[in-house]
Amino acid sequence: MQVETSLNELVNLLRYAPTGDNSQHWSFKIFTNKLEVFYLPKRGDHTLNVNNKAALLALGSVIEIVYIYCEESKLSIHDLEYNSEFDDKPVVIFEFKNSETDQDFIRNLVPMIKKRETSRKKFSKSEDVSVVIKEMETYSSKLDVKTTSIFGLTNKLKDYLVKCDQYIFSNLKAFEDTVKWVRFSKKEERSLDGFNLKNLNINFVDGLIFKLISKYTFLIKLFWPLGMNLKTKFHAQKTIDHSGNIIAFSTSDTKPESIINVGRVAYRTWLKLNEKGYGVQPLTVASMLAIFSRKGDLITGHNDSYKKIFNEADSLLKETFKLNQEEVVWMFRSGKCNPLSEEERTKRKPLEYYLATG
Repeated sequence: MQVETSLNELVNLLRYAPTGDNSQHWSFKIFTNKLEVFYLPKRGDHTLNVNNKAALLALGSVIEIVYIYCEESKLSIHDLEYNSEFDDKPVVIFEFKNSETDQDFIRNLVPMIKKRETSRKKFSKSEDVSVVIKEMETYSSKLDVKTTSIFGLTNKLKDYLVKCDQYIFSNLKAFEDTVKWVRFSKKEERSLDGFNLKNLNINFVDGLIFKLISKYTFLIKLFWPLGMNLKTKFHAQKTIDHSGNIIAFSTSDTKPESIINVGRVAYRTWLKLNEKGYGVQPLTVASMLAIFSRKGDLITGHNDSYKKIFNEADSLLKETFKLNQEEVVWMFRSGKCNPLSEEERTKRKPLEYYLATG
């Protein structure tokens, strides 16, 4: 298979890379033996993407798809160049060559790239994911990433995760940045991005209220003390209570390449979990807010009532996952569950949308 033909197949797979809110904020330029990846700020910018930390995690997933594809095809990476500035230049450039081996490749993880799913359903608490974490030990350590899981939640961690789930309603800017990706009708879903109410595990009645406050955000302050606070708390608690494991991906620092490596390890772990019948829900807000607090990053619209909670988040996560100097960068909620229906899965734009021109 020629390199350029392989790259077309590869980019088709890269459409399925996870992005915050399914915003699909990448574009790709294909050359004879080279692939350039560009960041689309109008789609990727978000209040909780401070200093592009969330985008770096997503970039790690893109890079890992490339590595997985090369492992399971006759394509190999000749050179790799990063640009963590997220400007108008490519954020990563790959150069490829045909693999010199004549062996036949078995595709194990490549088929899972399209099947990977984000699930906010109730998970079974009967089975531990430690077998998957064990499988990933050598690969994780090679990228200086520590993967730790706990089976069953402590009350402190549960309270923190619930408050993080509610945080989006306390920060109107973050709420607006998120809700613009919610698709409330079949007509809106034709955009083939974002996520619908079934993706969010929200019923029809709650969906109507959600749609109303998405249009008139000032209603949050009105509804919050009238029961919305308790409603969102109950919904978050019910979801978190039905978790098998919470998985933490940590590293020795939060430099751009380290965050990218966490994204790589987490993505591969995600595929392996889905392959074995485990659901995965990324806990990105809980992870990012702990990092921002630790680094003193400023979040637009941040509610001071949450300051104490997030200031204590770093020590809570280190205590929970028994870490020393490592810093938690990303967390997953996981457990056994049924696969999502086609209606519950997030959509993807066609290949033509992703191809950069000029």
